[in-house]
Amino acid sequence: MLAGQLFLPDDRAPGVSIISVPPLRDRSDDIPGLAEYFRLRFMEQYRRDTPPLSDTTMARLMAYGWPGNVLELENLLKRHVVLGERSHLLDELEARMRLATSSAGRTPTLAETSLREIGRRAAREAETAAMLETLKQVNWNRAEAARVLKVSYKTLLNKLTRAGIAGKPNGS
Repeated sequence: MLAGQLFLPDDRAPGVSIISVPPLRDRSDDIPGLAEYFRLRFMEQYRRDTPPLSDTTMARLMAYGWPGNVLELENLLKRHVVLGERSHLLDELEARMRLATSSAGRTPTLAETSLREIGRRAAREAETAAMLETLKQVNWNRAEAARVLKVSYKTLLNKLTRAGIAGKPNGS
């Protein structure tokens, strides 16, 4: 015991209760309410109008394992509201589910990932989404996309290569 300080076993402070909340993957029934709450909160915060999530989207949200727990859901809904029509929520969820099911591409939990890496990953995802959307708008003309994105042609090519985007998909 340090002089003049109260020692409390088990890191408990007087009058503090410990509440155990199971991870989001174990509370899939909470996902629709949380998703709607976050959607409405970010619509108000960013002054955007976003339609309610479809039944298909909600089913996919509920099927996902949420390794990042509620924070991951919150960030996903924020991107959805901010990007509006450019949001590809279903595609993103499917990609996350594929990553989660492949042993080599296991998504690390937030506890296993540094804040810096989380920021880098989010920036890469946003950058990739912006590049894809711009490429679609300019009919995959990379020189025009570079002008629209205000980067050099070489920088765009490097970023596309790093993102694994080789060229125009067959379905686009």
